[in-house]
Amino acid sequence: MFTPENELGVIVVFAQEGPRHGFHIKAIQAAFPDAVVEKGGVSYRAEFEFRASSFDQHGHDYRKCDLIICWDNDRNGSCILPILALSEQDWAATDLALPMEVERKAYYWRRRALVAERTLRIERAAQSEPIARDRNGKPMLYRCDFPGCLFAARTQNGLNAHKRAHKPPTKVGQVPTDQRS
Repeated sequence: MFTPENELGVIVVFAQEGPRHGFHIKAIQAAFPDAVVEKGGVSYRAEFEFRASSFDQHGHDYRKCDLIICWDNDRNGSCILPILALSEQDWAATDLALPMEVERKAYYWRRRALVAERTLRIERAAQSEPIARDRNGKPMLYRCDFPGCLFAARTQNGLNAHKRAHKPPTKVGQVPTDQRS
């Protein structure tokens, strides 16, 4: 069997192996969700990913998808949607039971809240230290040093563009108002 190295490869494997296990692609598109697949007369909105965790990294909506089809299921059971991991021998035997709509909504909003909390922690760290750094010591956030400003940028260029907004342009020879005595 062909071993994929990316999301497109996962689509190829599913197109080859799916019909042997009763799956048929009914529609495919570039937008989310990637496809509508059918098994046993039931249609599923499916998203193809190389790794199942990419579903979250791409910001996909759990309320608008029924099935994640991937090569590597690195989620360790922490997903409300069924996951077909094509690298596993028994992938076709995966239980395709779908969660109730209210469960999808709760899961979606819980995930959104976790992302918001992580963002808040990053912003608080940026306020307490001039620059947040990653494990290798590289800057992750650049904090504005203007008094009272809470802005933090991911790049130095973004910070420089923000800082220009604090200082109105001056005419040649004119002293900025914050430097007058």
